[in-house]
Amino acid sequence: MTLRWTEAQNADSYELNLRNLDNNNTSRSISSTNNSTITLLRGVPYEWFVVSRANGTNETAVSTTWRFYNQGPGVENYAPFPAEAVSPARGSTVATSGTVTLVWAGSDVDNDIADFDVFLGTDAASLLFVDTTTESTIDVAVSSGNVYYWRILSRDSQGNTSQSEIFDFLIN
Repeated sequence: MTLRWTEAQNADSYELNLRNLDNNNTSRSISSTNNSTITLLRGVPYEWFVVSRANGTNETAVSTTWRFYNQGPGVENYAPFPAEAVSPARGSTVATSGTVTLVWAGSDVDNDIADFDVFLGTDAASLLFVDTTTESTIDVAVSSGNVYYWRILSRDSQGNTSQSEIFDFLIN
């Protein structure tokens, strides 16, 4: 990074004083111009000031002290896309004897899906938690003559979540 300041009248050199505000380490560098290139740590607050010097005199001028924060690397992580129902298909009728296998497709830009929470019930407004799984399939108990509603909550390794829409099927 290059720090720049206004040239001082009659200055022959400048002393840049830089202090890391996390650990109080101070560095000084001398420059004959009104700028200095320095290496900074990321994610660290700093303060700096400049002392202007002229040859032939011990008098100096000291600038204002400035503070700044050198931001760390950006962290990007995206929530998973809402899961999509694979089976049973939305609105389908399923002939079964007590168990249905729910199958869904989950995806994430970061490819870091950790697990899925599965919700199921006969009332779309109050689905019940069934289980958490790392798979994209789960067997659930069902009774004939009922319409079942289900939803998937996808969770990634950073704790980001997304909910699918509510899917439905009829047990014949």
